[in-house]
Order: sequence, then C-alpha cells, then structure tokens
Amino acid sequence: MKALFVVAALLLELPITGCGTYVPDLKEFYEKDNTTRLKVGNFVSHVQCEIMYAVQSEMIDDIVAAENSVAKAKEMKLPHLAEGRRLGWLDTYAAQMTMNLTVEETGGINAGVSFNRPYSNAITNVDPVKDTFVSTSQVANLGLAAAYTTKATRKETLSLFIPFKSFTTPEAIAAERAARDRKQGLDCNQDGAFIEGDLKLKDWLDGALLPAYGDSRYAARLQAMGEITKKDAIQHEVTFVITSGASVTPSWKLVRISGNQGSTPFLNGQRVRTQGVIITLGKDTKGELPAIAQNVLLAAQIRNAMQGF
Repeated sequence: MKALFVVAALLLELPITGCGTYVPDLKEFYEKDNTTRLKVGNFVSHVQCEIMYAVQSEMIDDIVAAENSVAKAKEMKLPHLAEGRRLGWLDTYAAQMTMNLTVEETGGINAGVSFNRPYSNAITNVDPVKDTFVSTSQVANLGLAAAYTTKATRKETLSLFIPFKSFTTPEAIAAERAARDRKQGLDCNQDGAFIEGDLKLKDWLDGALLPAYGDSRYAARLQAMGEITKKDAIQHEVTFVITSGASVTPSWKLVRISGNQGSTPFLNGQRVRTQGVIITLGKDTKGELPAIAQNVLLAAQIRNAMQGF
C-alpha cells in the first residue's frame, strides 16, 4: 500500500507546464525574440511583392504581344490586323490580401503503472489415465493510469487592400521591363518569411487571363462587366501546414511493479503551424472590391474557419 501512495504522489507532482499550457509563439523556440516581428513584416512584404511581380509580368507580356502584333501586321502590309493591348483594364483592378497565421500546440502526460503479485505455478493433471500434468503460471495485477492533456491555439489574421494603379503606370511598367532585360527584375525572396518561395501567382494569372489572348472580345466583355455589373472576381489561395512533435516513454518491468507498458507515449508534445493567404482580385471601386468579389472572399474565409485554418 505504501508503494501505491508513492506512485500517486509522483503522478500529482508531474509538471503541468509545456506545450498547450500557454499562448504559443509565432517564432520557434530556437529563434530570437524579435523574430516574430521580422517574420510578420517579411510575410506581408513577400506576398505584396509576388502580387506586384505577377501583375507586372502580365502587363509586360501584354505589351510585348501588342508590339509583336503591330510589327507583324506592318510586315504583312495589313495594318488592320494589328491588335492592341488586351489587358489594359488590369490596372483598374485591386487585390484584397487576407493572411492567416495559426499556431496550435498540444501536450500530454499519460502515466501507467501496474502492481504485480506472482503466485506459485498451478499444477494440473489434464489426463489422469496417463498422469499428464501441465504447469500454469499465476499472477495478479492492479493497474493505475493517469492522463493530462493540454491544447492552446493562436490565430492571427491580416488584411490588406492593394490597388494595382500604384505599380501599373506606364513609367513603372517601363522601368520593370528595362530591369528584367538587364536580368535585374523584381526579386521577392524574403529572408525568414513564413511562406517562402514562389506562390505561383504568375501561373494563376496566366490561366485566369488566358481567354483574353484567345478572344479579343473577352477582355472587352470582362472590363464592361466590371464597370456595369461589378460581378468580376478572381481568387487564389495557398495554405501550408507544418507539423512537428516529439514524445518520450520510459518503461520498466520488474517482478512486483511495471510501468508504461502500453503504446501511448508517456510525455508528448506537438506543434502545428498553418500559414495561409487568400488573394482576391476585382475592380477597384473607390478603395474596395465589388460586392461579388467580397462575397467570394467571405466564402473562402468561412470555409477555412470551418476547416480549422
């Protein structure tokens, strides 16, 4: 009975601090204190830069296509076949950027101990005619278990409205085009950003705007729709989920007592980081997106909230 009280006391004295018992940090444990501020700033700058790069790329490609069309029509002496720009309306658009940073930490303690009382083997005569005896081991067990689980979640949301007119002026496009010709174009790599690398925004716009190159009337219809009905919206969403964790399970098995013999870890902790960005494009209507674009954004936010992002 004394051993029972000792084990119970040890279980009660286990530390209850650790993963899931405090507000999680956005930074990792091995990073410096000012890392969170730098990461959030780099995160915003990185996404802004990729939006600028993708839009300017489409504008430059559109200008080059128009120039090639004019040159080809002139060469063929058929000036009426020359086609002008098809994405000129893009500089009247804007992007609503919504970023979500979520950190979830969980921790748990699962302690188990079993008290064993062995007895002498039982001898059983299973065949009295032939005097066949079987020896069977005997032991009595008393198992005790204790569990403690914690969970803490931190979610940060940033929203930013980005009008394209600030970087789609003829001067800005010409400067970026000249810089790319010199292999010195816009570089969006940010050291220490949460989401790093290419977010594929350029690929996304290539696909979304492709019909404008196949049908010259498509761009006009899209622009007219934006001006008259305010029903145009394009959306791009990227989510990264990074999970890390660790566990430790010391176990022992003696004659009279054994501990942690199950498959559940004795101590465990897990950290899940979710980094997501939703970029919704629509016509800039006096500093905000049209109603349909706002509805598309709201639907994405509700879906992510239901999925725990």
